[in-house]
Amino acid sequence: MGEAVTALEKRLADLRERLRAARRFDGGRVRGLRKLGGLSQKELAQMLGVSTATVSVWERGAGVPGGGGIAEGLEQVLTVIEEEMGDASNDEG
Repeated sequence: MGEAVTALEKRLADLRERLRAARRFDGGRVRGLRKLGGLSQKELAQMLGVSTATVSVWERGAGVPGGGGIAEGLEQVLTVIEEEMGDASNDEG
């Protein structure tokens, strides 16, 4: 019985974290930065190993990146675009 309770507690903790991530997720940021970086949905999808439809779902806010490192990979791509575009605007100024 103790193992079942522990397993349930772990699943509930995972659910809480996914719900928190969903509240923080901004599909508009994904779309805006993807476009700013000159990437198509297909290119971003290929970089992350997901389908183009999945990227579209994220951008519409109809879903959030799942596990398997996808959310982390997406954040890394977006951060690189933000940093590079920030550097480019600083170079111009």
